[in-house]
Amino acid sequence: MLKVSKTILINGVETDLLFTPRLFVMAEEKGITINLEEKTLMRSLSAFADICYCAALNAWTLDNYVEDFKLERKDFHEWSAAEPKEFSKAMAMAIEAMSGKTMAEIAKEQNEAKEAGKEVKKKRWPSFSGWIIRQLKHFWSAIVA
Repeated sequence: MLKVSKTILINGVETDLLFTPRLFVMAEEKGITINLEEKTLMRSLSAFADICYCAALNAWTLDNYVEDFKLERKDFHEWSAAEPKEFSKAMAMAIEAMSGKTMAEIAKEQNEAKEAGKEVKKKRWPSFSGWIIRQLKHFWSAIVA
């Protein structure tokens, strides 16, 4: 069973993230467009900061009123820059939760398809997975360097 929730600390506030399809409803209600087909790393990281914000709203609004949520969208963008390791873990969890597959399974599928000379079957999250794996490798290399 894949993990779909994570607790993070932003501005001293413990915040739960819930990565379920309902987070896209939260994005729509807040007028946030999440474009996962971005070609640049910075735009992709920005999209994932928004996903984390919407995942936090998703968790919060199951038991509380959205108006009582203590954090703002900008707090998640600041957190993504200030805590890159924790942010990358949240990105990986989001991909796994939404695709239903672990990162290892996604990478294996991508490698098998590449070796077989086949194009990966187009689906919303799995088609995005090869690209995000490359982005995560690039992101991690920037952190380590």
